[in-house]
Amino acid sequence: MTNKVPFPELNSEGVITLTVIQGEVPSPREDTQMAQIVALCSLMTDCWAFDPKARPNIVHCFDELKWVPSTAPLGEKRSGSKVSSVSLLLQMGETHLSQHRHEQAISLFQQALSLARVTDDEANAAFALRNIGRAYLLQTRYNQTEEWFTQAQEVYARLGNQLGRADVLGDLGNLYYYQSKYTKAEDSYTRAQEIFAQFGNHYGLVRTLRGLGEVYGAQSKYAQSEESFNLAQEISANLGNDRGRAHALRGVGDVYRLQSKFRQADESYTQAQAIYARLGDDHGQANTLEGLGKVYRLQSKYIQAEESLTRALEIYVRIDRDNYQADALRKLGRIYHLQSKYTQAEASFTAAQEIFTRLRHRRGQADTLRSVGHMRQDRGQNVEAAAHFAEALTLYEQLGMTEDAEDVLRTLALVLPEETSSATSPDTSFPSTSFSQ
Repeated sequence: MTNKVPFPELNSEGVITLTVIQGEVPSPREDTQMAQIVALCSLMTDCWAFDPKARPNIVHCFDELKWVPSTAPLGEKRSGSKVSSVSLLLQMGETHLSQHRHEQAISLFQQALSLARVTDDEANAAFALRNIGRAYLLQTRYNQTEEWFTQAQEVYARLGNQLGRADVLGDLGNLYYYQSKYTKAEDSYTRAQEIFAQFGNHYGLVRTLRGLGEVYGAQSKYAQSEESFNLAQEISANLGNDRGRAHALRGVGDVYRLQSKFRQADESYTQAQAIYARLGDDHGQANTLEGLGKVYRLQSKYIQAEESLTRALEIYVRIDRDNYQADALRKLGRIYHLQSKYTQAEASFTAAQEIFTRLRHRRGQADTLRSVGHMRQDRGQNVEAAAHFAEALTLYEQLGMTEDAEDVLRTLALVLPEETSSATSPDTSFPSTSFSQ
């Protein structure tokens, strides 16, 4: 992997053997390219533990490595091998998807789908359909998302592929959760959970338990939420799945935060943060920092909240996660707003909206418009506030986010009651207000 033999500075086999016996091993982090993949470096070091019992098992190694994007090696193609071409297109699409290049991923998945249909390869066709849906979900194009997931479900059902069906049910649960359709999300996750349990698929089971934990938390069913996350954490621990444990701990932290149990939330987030740091999971660390930022905001500890969100933002910028970067900017804008730092708030909201607009991330656009609307409302700028709320309302309705749309409509009625008292939707004659104003 580094094009070097271990201990290249030592020229004696005896010295090398003695060095290893003494517990010294090569440091992969010293290699410039390897050091960029912290989790892989940590895993390699763990595998070199002198005590065999301390070394990770193959399941743990697989779980740690499967997230790393990869492409097929260069080499000779087998002429006429359409099956390998479909697999290659799917692999390339997944690589683009993992790096948030959604349009490129969709194009590759659609090419794979077309070729799979020509060759009657229904298994890969279903996989392509599902991944197209996942790409649309990441773009918050929710109507298209459901269409593609439904097609994938139909193919998996026709093939009798129950685990494939369970995967898509989990995806549908994610979609409904993002749309705040919690009853439908709970039903999808529960059905997926039953299939995963039936087939003993523990990794799928952990994913659906975390999904259920999120849904229960959003509905203030805190006992059920905590139970789901704790069970996910227990199963992950038994599997040696540290990343799964960290995700579940972060979920428990969210549950405590929603109940204003700030000390317990802080402890859970801190434990998750330590695991993410060890794995080199920058994304996980940034997400946890956002959770801590919310804990501090709810306690009116705005300086600490600003610090946590700024650190999260720096990570998102470094790892090139534009949508998360935009959301962190929006949350920073809220912190500035709460401190009456309106210039900084305006700048953060504007930067967030520019990214969301470029990404065509309509939910992010709606959430930012809503945040700016609240800031305008607090400053007594009711007409401008109403314009932002009206734009947010339109986007929420387009996304099928009924609860958010209804909440914004109620806020509109408070901001300009004379404009909304006789209407079921805001007056579209509200002036359009740009963030630069």
